[in-house]
Amino acid sequence: MRPITSALLLIATLSTALAQEADALHIENATVVSVETSPNTRHEVERSTELNSWDSFTTLKGDGQVWSNTFVGGSRSFFRLKSENYPVLTGLSIASGAAPVTPQFDASIYHYYFRLQTQSVQLNVQFDPGPIAKATLNDLPITPGIQLLQLSTNDQIQIVLTSTNQLTTRYVLEVVPSSFPKISVTNFVRPSEPQVTLMGAKATGPGHYLMVIDDNGVPIWSKGVPLGHNLQLQKNGLISYVVFTGTNSAGEQLSHNVVMDPFLNELFAIKPTNGYNNDVHTFTMTRSGSYLLLGFSNAVHEVQTPDGLTNTTMRDAVVQEIKWPSGELLFEWNSWRKFDLDNVKYPEPADYAHINWIDEDTDGHLLLSARSQSQVIKVHRTTREIMWRLGRGGHFTFIDDPKNGFAGQHSAHRLPNGNLLIFDNRNFATTNAVIASEGPSRVVEYRLDEQAKTATLVWSYSRDGFHTTSNGGAYRMENGNTLISWGRTPPGFITEVDPSGAIVTDIRVVDDANRDMIGYIAYKFPASQMPWARWKMNWGPQ
Repeated sequence: MRPITSALLLIATLSTALAQEADALHIENATVVSVETSPNTRHEVERSTELNSWDSFTTLKGDGQVWSNTFVGGSRSFFRLKSENYPVLTGLSIASGAAPVTPQFDASIYHYYFRLQTQSVQLNVQFDPGPIAKATLNDLPITPGIQLLQLSTNDQIQIVLTSTNQLTTRYVLEVVPSSFPKISVTNFVRPSEPQVTLMGAKATGPGHYLMVIDDNGVPIWSKGVPLGHNLQLQKNGLISYVVFTGTNSAGEQLSHNVVMDPFLNELFAIKPTNGYNNDVHTFTMTRSGSYLLLGFSNAVHEVQTPDGLTNTTMRDAVVQEIKWPSGELLFEWNSWRKFDLDNVKYPEPADYAHINWIDEDTDGHLLLSARSQSQVIKVHRTTREIMWRLGRGGHFTFIDDPKNGFAGQHSAHRLPNGNLLIFDNRNFATTNAVIASEGPSRVVEYRLDEQAKTATLVWSYSRDGFHTTSNGGAYRMENGNTLISWGRTPPGFITEVDPSGAIVTDIRVVDDANRDMIGYIAYKFPASQMPWARWKMNWGPQ
C-alpha cells in the first residue's frame, strides 16, 4: 500500500468511542463506523486491535455519500481514516467551434457534452501541473491550455489525469450534433448510487432524439430519429422504442417498434399483423416473453347520428399479442362496439377510443388506457370482454378524489402494492377542447376494490402551471419515488418527486430556440440494472 497522508485519526473500542474531526468519520455507537466521503478524495479506513499494526479495511472513492459498516463481536477495535486527493481539472470550456460544455464545469463532475458547430474545436483544459505526473487527451500528452481538435458528432473525448502518487481521474466529454437538445438538471437530492434515465424528446420541428442520460443530464447514448419515444428497458433486459416511419397514401401515420439488445444494437422491428397499422404510442413485453402491440385501422362503420344511420370512417384500436421470432398471433382485440360513442369528448370523435397504453395486469389480463373515453379498462385475456371500466361513465365510484376521477389520461401502471398509477392530463373532462380550468395535470394513485367497484385516491401530485395538452406519463421507481414526464407545453420536461411530494430532481429539455420539447414517458433506475450503461460510465476517480 502506497503512503497516504493521514487526514485524521479516530480510535474506538467496542465499548467506548473517541473521535477527532468526527464530521468526517463517525462512530454512531460501539459497533458502527461511518465515513462521510468527500468528492475528489480517496479514503482508506484502517483497523487495528493492538495499535501496533493496521489493516486496510476498505477503500472508498469520494462520492459525497455516507459509508457505514457494523462490526459485531470482539472486545476491542481501533480505526483510523486516511485520505488523499485525486487530481482534478481546474477549468474546462470551449474556446471556439462548439456550444458551451454542459453542465457548467465543476471539478467533481466528470461527464459532459457539447454540441458541435464546426469540425475544428478549441477546447480549453486547465489543471495545476504541480501534482500531476501525466495528463492525456485521448491518450496523447497535453499541457494546460487550448487543445486544437478535429471532431465529428458522436466522438468522445477522454481527459485522464494521473497524480504523482499514482491516483487517476478520468473526465469524459460527449460530442453531439448541433441540433441536440439543451438539457438542464437540478438535483435537489443526490441519488445514493448512479442512476440512468431513458427518454425521448420530441421537437416542434426537426430534431427528435432518444437518449439515455446520467444524473447530470449528459447523454450516455443518443439517437436522432424522425419521431420516436417510449425508450424503455423490457422485462427480459432488452431495450425498445417506437419510431415514426412516415405516412401512407391515405395520410395514416406509420410506425414500428424497434427492439435492441442490452448494448443498444438493433435486433429486429415488430409491428401488428393482419394488415393493421402500428400505433405510435407504446408496446410492451409480457412475462412469458411475447409482445403486446397497439395498432389501428380506419374502417367504415354504420353509426347512429341525429339524422339517422350513416356510414362513417372510424379509427378502430387493435391489440395484438405476438410471439417472437415466429410471428405467431396469440391474441387479437378490436375496440369497435366496445365503447359508448356518446362518451367521447375528444377533438376527433372518429378516434373514439384512442388507446395510448397497454400493460399486462398481475393476473394476466390486460390494462388499456382509452384517452378519448377517459377510461382505463381491463380486458379478459380469453373472452376478450371488458371486465371493468374505471373512469368517466365506468363502473367505479371515486372516493377522496376532489376531481372525481381523471380525464384524457396516459400510462396506467399496476403497482406492486396493487394500486393503479395514472398520469391524469386533465383534458376533455367537460368538453372536447383543452381548457385551463381543467388543470393542472396530475399523477394519481388509486386503491381499487374490484368487487365493491371503488377507487380510493391514496396519493396524487400536481404542479401549478403544468397542464399538458397531450403526451405525458408517470412511472413509479423502485425507491418509491415517482418520475413524471410532463408532455407538451409545460415549462418542464421531467420531475422526480418522493412520496411526500418533495421534488428530488427537475429536468428541462429545450431546442435551439429555447422551446420546451415534448416528452411522452421516461424511466429511471439504478445504472447497475443496465450493465451496458454501468460499463460506459467509466469516468471519475479510477
